[in-house]
Amino acid sequence: MGNSFSSRSFYCPTLGYVLMGQRGKMTVRRLGNLLSKYKTKLPELSPHALRHTFCKNAIDAGVTLEKVAALAGHENLETTRRYCLPFAHDLQKAVDLLSVD
Repeated sequence: MGNSFSSRSFYCPTLGYVLMGQRGKMTVRRLGNLLSKYKTKLPELSPHALRHTFCKNAIDAGVTLEKVAALAGHENLETTRRYCLPFAHDLQKAVDLLSVD
């Protein structure tokens, strides 16, 4: 599958820059600095949490695992699959779909 994103910025050759700031392209370092400003109010906020949320939301929106893996730069689908494990509310929604009224 190959890693299609640059490791220093959120750049994909096919899509261009995925994250843009007020001053142009958003680098990993710039995102880290931005998130550190909010660390006391939102301690769970991190680049990893944003990455996880992106992958999970993409899967929930119907994007295939292979496409999410490519967007995340994962070479192994198992890596992406770990990001997309269902939460309790996802399982409840699945059960609700099966409920007979």
